[in-house]
Amino acid sequence: MDINSLKQLGKTLIEEYGLESSTNTLERWMLHYLAELFDKEREYGNADETKTIQLEIKEIILEFWRLRYRLADEDSLFKKNQALIDTLEKISPQSVIPISSFFNPYDSKDTLEVSEAGWQERLLAIDKSSKVVMSHCILKYLNDIADKNNDIVKLIESIEDFNSPESFLSRFYGDETAETDKIENIEERIQNLTVFIDTAESVIEEYRSALASLAVDSHDKPK
Repeated sequence: MDINSLKQLGKTLIEEYGLESSTNTLERWMLHYLAELFDKEREYGNADETKTIQLEIKEIILEFWRLRYRLADEDSLFKKNQALIDTLEKISPQSVIPISSFFNPYDSKDTLEVSEAGWQERLLAIDKSSKVVMSHCILKYLNDIADKNNDIVKLIESIEDFNSPESFLSRFYGDETAETDKIENIEERIQNLTVFIDTAESVIEEYRSALASLAVDSHDKPK
């Protein structure tokens, strides 16, 4: 067990939760109890006793981790991540962990010219480009929190192999920032977005025409 990573994760979570200034009796008790365990872990010379204390410390910190969305301050990283994850669950309700499977803009390399795209091809381009736009929005968010999120992910994964949403966000950020440096992938995204925009403009014109016809029909009806 990496006790130093464990302690650092505990410290990070306590800071994110604002527990040091908490007035909640249970939270204060857990904080003091954890501090006592850290003191015992330093004092014990017996290897078996030290291991037992470390396991108890680990369980408490992992419980803090499991409760991170409930305990965290409103302005904390975890509350912001929770809002993003809740949104992704609404977009992709069938996925167990939405971000793990929802974004995959590089699964094919079919690039379309606008003039060549039939409706079947347009549907694929629209699906792909909509994910590109959404992933771009998520990247904007992750740009601001990536370093902090990655530090927390390293800590939690050094203690236990956790497939947490934070881990998927970190991997997604790493994959996307690496891929967007490649010219061919940026060109492909632009091409699919162009098909999307052209199709959207065509649909808008059809709706405007239909709306105008309905307005004329409504005006011509006898009152």
